[in-house]
Amino acid sequence: MSLCWREEHPRNIKKKHPLGWKNITGYDIMAYSWWRFLNDSATPPHWLVQFPMVKAAVKAMDTIKKFVKKEAYKDIKNFTLTGIASGGWVSWLTAAVDHRVVAIIPIAMDLLNLTKNFQHLYDAYCGWSYMLRPFYDMNITQRINHPRFTELASHVDPLAYNERYKNVSKYIIVITGDGVNQPDNSHYYYSQLEGEKRL
Repeated sequence: MSLCWREEHPRNIKKKHPLGWKNITGYDIMAYSWWRFLNDSATPPHWLVQFPMVKAAVKAMDTIKKFVKKEAYKDIKNFTLTGIASGGWVSWLTAAVDHRVVAIIPIAMDLLNLTKNFQHLYDAYCGWSYMLRPFYDMNITQRINHPRFTELASHVDPLAYNERYKNVSKYIIVITGDGVNQPDNSHYYYSQLEGEKRL
């Protein structure tokens, strides 16, 4: 139950999607991919922008492994990934799909248990943060309790892949004051998180 008395009212989007906007940010691209997935049931999960980013991380590891083997005759077997914000999100998801990742250091990305943490963010600010403008403009924030959003979260929420983190060491660096991350997001996922972990 929300502690905020104010109800959010949906707005109409004047522009079709952020690809026509100026000064596009990473959040604009993410929000558009989510908007497309939420509004078109034929859109497959690989359309969600986190997945091409994970593919790029896997290809980067392949490239590093091949380069070091060729130049230094060493065989790299394991990787530790880190990243900030969406890069932290990519470190989570890459660890879920590539067994070479043995440790991750996600920075400023602890929105695991996505739906609950989105609601927590709304309750903390009694509204949506300015940092989530693209998600608000596209009415994504109106749909966080919709079944299609639940399906979206099942693909991009790192907690959905929890059992795959048993053998991955996790050093989660939390920040706050950025308009998105709350200092107590971990309340909604940390006790459930499998494997070695530090916060």
